[in-house]
Amino acid sequence: MRIKIKYILVLSLLGLLMLISGCDKTEPQTDVMKDKIKDEKVTSNINNVDNKKENIIIYFPNENATALVPEVRNIKSGSNDVLIDALNDLLTGTKQNGSVNIIPKGTKLYGLEVKNKIAYVNFSKEFVKNFNGGSTGEIFLVGSIVNTLTEFPQVTSVVFMVDGKPIDTIAGHMDLTEPVKRMDNIINKK
Repeated sequence: MRIKIKYILVLSLLGLLMLISGCDKTEPQTDVMKDKIKDEKVTSNINNVDNKKENIIIYFPNENATALVPEVRNIKSGSNDVLIDALNDLLTGTKQNGSVNIIPKGTKLYGLEVKNKIAYVNFSKEFVKNFNGGSTGEIFLVGSIVNTLTEFPQVTSVVFMVDGKPIDTIAGHMDLTEPVKRMDNIINKK
């Protein structure tokens, strides 16, 4: 009787080990095929992209902090993310003598969404935390972003957000509780 119990116990353990060793986390073949199809679609879209460039205008303060100066940049023509490209160029900084960078160091662009011609721009906390300007600096920071985005017909005003939440001000000098419209009065007209 004891031999029978030991024999059954050994067989049960062997069966359990085979069952456990047979289980793995491989994807079903259909999921692999779906991924392969997605990859092919992405590749074919990349191959069809037009390599032409188009000019956009972004704004930086001049070194005297008296006006915003337009700076022309080239981006891929027909880019769906032209607004994001423009802001990323603004974050990268000026390439022009006589202009200065205004975006606070460490600032990241978390997102941008346009609804009813209002651009909702979401920055990282460094946008406020690392800002070290006064009232003029705040005006030029806001104006630089607003005037860059309102160069595009789909945007007439901008709402500023940090970490997904609208902000009232950057440093207490400007009211940002309402969408900010284009600030032509601070652009260098020369």
